[in-house]
Amino acid sequence: MLSWILDRDERRALVRYRAVAAGRASARDVGDRDELRARWASTGSRMDVRAVAAYLDRVVDRELGSTVHDEQWVAVLALLDGRAVQLDTGEGKTLVGALAATLEAWRGRQVHVATVNDYLAERDAAWMAPVLRAAGVSVAAVTSTSTAEARRAAYGADVVYGSLTQIGFDTLCDGLVEKHEDRVLGGRRDHLIVDEVDALLVDHARIPLVIAGPWGVGEDDLGARAAAAVATLEAGFDFEVDDARTAGWL
Repeated sequence: MLSWILDRDERRALVRYRAVAAGRASARDVGDRDELRARWASTGSRMDVRAVAAYLDRVVDRELGSTVHDEQWVAVLALLDGRAVQLDTGEGKTLVGALAATLEAWRGRQVHVATVNDYLAERDAAWMAPVLRAAGVSVAAVTSTSTAEARRAAYGADVVYGSLTQIGFDTLCDGLVEKHEDRVLGGRRDHLIVDEVDALLVDHARIPLVIAGPWGVGEDDLGARAAAAVATLEAGFDFEVDDARTAGWL
């Protein structure tokens, strides 16, 4: 059934992913972590994928006592190619996301892993931290209760877990501060992995992120000028309002 759903390029990619996943057990000359990281950052070749996969298999086994299955590596490789991946409950999507985040961090990128809520952000960060740190990758979590200092420190990590709502609010708040040193995210925002993408980008996306605060009024105030401009508009000519739908348009 899957072959009917995927187009030709996706089927070819799936064959390649499965070949890499199956071949990692026979990978030779795996090397040490720093060597692998340098090779991955510079080439990312298929042989390097097998080698780094074999290395990370050992890290996961040592740190979590778990086995990374072929289909999980297929999912990791698909994520690295920017594809959406569906994994059912119990198939290890948290580990898949952590491995993909590790390999993106090895490329020198900062990764944000967006979850549904604060609980999952803290849980997943703590759960995957042994693997990430053993791979030489720093990890942290941000929640709605984090202080500004804690957020600033967390966003300095290679991999940051947080709810999509919290990351979104922090991004909006950074756009409102006047001093650069008051920002919490910093300049590193290279890669985003979205957990529960259907919920976050479909269901939750219908709820806008709104930040409200005091707004001064004065002759040079942008809000006052906008209000004055709106006051000159004529209903029925410049704009129309649909009270039943709570909507309006120019």
